[in-house]
Amino acid sequence: MKSNYEIIKKVSIVTLLFNFLLCILKIVVGMLGKSSALVIDGYHSFSDALTTIFVLIGAKIGDKEADESHPYGHERFETLILLGLSVIIISCGVCVCADSVRHLVLFFMGKFIPSVPSKLAFYIAIVSILVKEFMYQYTIRNANKINSSLLKSDAIHHRSDALSSIGSAIGIFGMFYDLLWADAVAGVFISILIIWSGVELIKVAGDELVDHSASKEEIAEIMQAVNSVAGIESLDNVKTRMFADKIYVDIEISVDGDISVKDGHAIAENVHDKVEEVNSKIKHCHVHVNPYLKGDKEGC
Repeated sequence: MKSNYEIIKKVSIVTLLFNFLLCILKIVVGMLGKSSALVIDGYHSFSDALTTIFVLIGAKIGDKEADESHPYGHERFETLILLGLSVIIISCGVCVCADSVRHLVLFFMGKFIPSVPSKLAFYIAIVSILVKEFMYQYTIRNANKINSSLLKSDAIHHRSDALSSIGSAIGIFGMFYDLLWADAVAGVFISILIIWSGVELIKVAGDELVDHSASKEEIAEIMQAVNSVAGIESLDNVKTRMFADKIYVDIEISVDGDISVKDGHAIAENVHDKVEEVNSKIKHCHVHVNPYLKGDKEGC
């Protein structure tokens, strides 16, 4: 069975090839076909390729085994990569927005008259929409399969690129009908999508940095597994935290206070094993045992 890194590597190589081809195609055709929106869209594809490279680097580092300096593993490096990517993407979007707004202002001041793009530029924008949607579906399917936040973030960027290509196509089409401002407006629309995709990555990274809990469904599965273990008097507490795409679980249970330490430990081991069988995302489970004395209404 392939490791998560091998799957991420395979997906990344495929999307990298498509992104570089689209980047070159859109920039060259955009320049020759006199479409600034398509050129901007080409730079968006370049940022998408850059994102994929960082995803690959983050996955490689995160795949390293735990060591003396990082006893809990290296998954947090993936979160740092996500933050770095978000800054790059948002910066790219702000630059694109500023340039498009400048063109709009100059146009309405009568100091800039854009040329009508060629039909080839429009066709390339349509091709880009189809290719990027394919890349999104391909990436998100594999991301869900291994529950990789890095791949999911890459998929989000592919989708935003597909949407930006729709903006390019609309802008180019509008200019065919003498709406000469349409190309610059499309550039503003594209930049907003680029910035939004960066904000989405910040939200993902932020959840990981503040130890966001697992989903309610996952916690319910964990509790069900714990309660299925014989010898537990009560389940006192369940805490979970996300560590990149892994889950760490802390559990407190109460067992009969009159049984031996050996028997209490055996129950805790059963809980540990049951919980780690519930979900492949669970990397570590810690079980704390409280004594439950007869006559107590609650565990300690």
